[in-house]
Amino acid sequence: MLANPHFPYTGVRRFYEMQITVPGYMNFHGAGLTGSPTPQIGFNENLGWSHTVSTSRRFTLYELRLKAGDNLTYIKDGQERPITQQTFQIQVNTGGPAPLTLQKTFYYSSTARCSRPTW
Repeated sequence: MLANPHFPYTGVRRFYEMQITVPGYMNFHGAGLTGSPTPQIGFNENLGWSHTVSTSRRFTLYELRLKAGDNLTYIKDGQERPITQQTFQIQVNTGGPAPLTLQKTFYYSSTARCSRPTW
């Protein structure tokens, strides 16, 4: 894949190379902006991805109206709906004698559910 993301090669808006490997879960190499946890352009053994810059709007924000006194229930079209949660754990090699287990809980509304979280 050949990409031209239209980002500068110098300065704070340039891409930095990164490799992310979680054995048995993900393995990819690419580049991203400073502070980004994952590459915005990159590849793995199955695919490659890239992007470019444009002025088009690509994101739509939604606001969930929560039920009073219940942070895990929201109201949509006049009906109460549950916010579900799923907790994931990964093992991280920190260079010590044993891996460190990191855990994160993700919360989902029925209108926005992803099959696997992005770390």
